[in-house]
Amino acid sequence: MNCPNDQSPSQPSNFKPQPMYSPSQPRSLTPKEPDSLTPIPFNPSHKHKKGLHGKLVWKQFGYTNVQLAIGVLVSVVALLGAINGYTYLNQAKVNNEISLLVSLRASTSRLIATQGLSVTSGPSISTLANLGFFPNNLVTGIGTAGATVSNPWGGSITVAAARGDGVAVDATRPSDSMAFTSTNIPDAACRILGVSLDAIVSALKIGATSIKTTLAPTSSPATVGTNCTGNANILIYTISG
Repeated sequence: MNCPNDQSPSQPSNFKPQPMYSPSQPRSLTPKEPDSLTPIPFNPSHKHKKGLHGKLVWKQFGYTNVQLAIGVLVSVVALLGAINGYTYLNQAKVNNEISLLVSLRASTSRLIATQGLSVTSGPSISTLANLGFFPNNLVTGIGTAGATVSNPWGGSITVAAARGDGVAVDATRPSDSMAFTSTNIPDAACRILGVSLDAIVSALKIGATSIKTTLAPTSSPATVGTNCTGNANILIYTISG
């Protein structure tokens, strides 16, 4: 006899029995992504790469702010190094020019004391070069009648008879000195030399402007500063015996 209470409860018509969990088939721990997510479309103009699970992800290109800041810092340091290097190099050339003038003073004094000077002319630059007045690295064609001399900036050095008082040489006012003309001197070097040679040279001109003579033995910084212009200055050093 069948009891109504023993009847199995009716199941919905769309009911599907779920498979039992089997240890031999481990359940995936990766959550299933919703079907509504749309993958990023591939665009040849963009840079993509495949990431985890084959998804397309963006790949970063260019520089970060930190990298840009480091690049700027490196550039500034390089620029400062270049400026300091140029300053050091220019100062070294100034020192070489001053050392050259000290040597020229000793050589000129010795020559005047032993040989004397003609009334209106003096020895040529090639003669002085071959006598050892200048370092060999500044002389081109040493040992020849056409020897020439350059200064540390590549400008030329020439020589002429002169007077320490700055007065022009003539038959009634004979020379007592030699004037060395040095060309192509940068402004910064010109300013340093213009105020550093009072104890070395008898007279000094920057271009046509007199800076000092034996009659006015102290150079004027203001005059030096206003005449060192154009970065290709001409300095005339007069050295007496």
